[in-house]
Amino acid sequence: MDLASKILEMLAEGNGLKASQMAKQLNVDRKQINATLYGPLPPCCGPSPGERFVGDA
Repeated sequence: MDLASKILEMLAEGNGLKASQMAKQLNVDRKQINATLYGPLPPCCGPSPGERFVGDA
């Protein structure tokens, strides 16, 4: 499973995690998470007012 798929799976759980929390759980650098969040993910995913990413998918 690629990183984007793992992130989408985490977002689908609805926990409202920060990029640093996702990075820790996936054992990758926060910069990789942010690059994926602000890059190839579909527009249904975006930061909530508290800068936590949420998924509508």
